[in-house]
Amino acid sequence: MNKLTRLIAIAIVSALPIASANAQQPPAQPRPPAAPAAPAPLPVLPPGPLAPAFIAVVGMTQVQQQATAFRGVQEQMERFGRTMQTELSQREVQLRNSEQELGRQRETLPQPQFAERVRALEGQFIEFQRNVQARRNQMEEAEVNARRQLDQGLERVLREIAEARSLNLILAKESTMINAAEIDITGEVIQRLNQTLPRVNVTLPALRQQAAPTPATAPAAPAAQPPRPAQPAPAPRN
Repeated sequence: MNKLTRLIAIAIVSALPIASANAQQPPAQPRPPAAPAAPAPLPVLPPGPLAPAFIAVVGMTQVQQQATAFRGVQEQMERFGRTMQTELSQREVQLRNSEQELGRQRETLPQPQFAERVRALEGQFIEFQRNVQARRNQMEEAEVNARRQLDQGLERVLREIAEARSLNLILAKESTMINAAEIDITGEVIQRLNQTLPRVNVTLPALRQQAAPTPATAPAAPAAQPPRPAQPAPAPRN
């Protein structure tokens, strides 16, 4: 039993989308070349036949659709996304109305005052776009944190089943061509996961705004123009 436990290898293919996987990463900074390290020696098994394989499969799609914790995370993320979209859309409408009102004042305001209001509105547009990106980053971080808890809970359940059933290999059913019903432990996984991890609370982290860009030099008064229309706020990815 102990030998089989040490040989446990769990292969999980998860279809839950990770928002952060699509987030842009900053370019890697160049590092000074380092001396190549000697490769670590590969482990050599002792002579003799290999341990027999005791295999089971688990349907990850079914787990994500039926386990209460997975469903709960998806529902919470969708609710946060709807709230974010509503708030950003309201702010976008406010900015567009301000832009239209400023356009109507162009012929009545003194040129210096009009130019000052143009610059102020441009700053609001820039701040809006920064807020959109910060809210998206906040959502992505929250989903990654929740996904980590789901993965940890699922791994604990799989290891418990592997120990109880003397398994040394568990595969995602989606990655196999042929599998027999007698080795499918999907139902047991869902049942145990619902008991040990019935819910994961998704928490939005603190909103982190990006650094404000350096203000540009004010244009000459005659060249002042109303700001261009703001782009619609991107819809959150479910």
